[in-house]
Amino acid sequence: MVLQIMGDYAYLQRTETKFEEKFWYRVRVGFFKNLEDARMTGREIIQRYKEENLFPSKSWPVQPGPLELSRPVIDLRQPLNKPWVIQLPLYKTQSEALNDLANISTETDFSYISQKLNTKSEELFFRIRIGFFEKKRDAQRKIYVLKKKLPQLKSFKTMHL
Repeated sequence: MVLQIMGDYAYLQRTETKFEEKFWYRVRVGFFKNLEDARMTGREIIQRYKEENLFPSKSWPVQPGPLELSRPVIDLRQPLNKPWVIQLPLYKTQSEALNDLANISTETDFSYISQKLNTKSEELFFRIRIGFFEKKRDAQRKIYVLKKKLPQLKSFKTMHL
């Protein structure tokens, strides 16, 4: 997650209820000592990534409620009890990866793009990751479903789980 790479404490928070029959995830950054610090950081993040258009033009500070604080957050660095991730082959451009991610994200609860730097050529590659799954078998089932629904994945070989 780009925010974590830049040193921000960022995590995903899943909505309590489904919208359009799917759970949604919010990107949360924080915690802050006061409301003004939270607002200022939100403005800085939006400004920092304005050209990439990664985030909406508006953010709002929230105080996590007791229910949110009592549940584990989804930390991309250490998923809890779900060690399996589907890793698709590398893409040469971010736009290619984003096109496929747009289709894949309608069929999955959680998918994201990771970056890989080729240290020799200093070329950046992109990869879609889908998951997290509790069992390898769960990940394999998801691959099967994705191949049936998305023609661009039919030739994907199940090599990395």
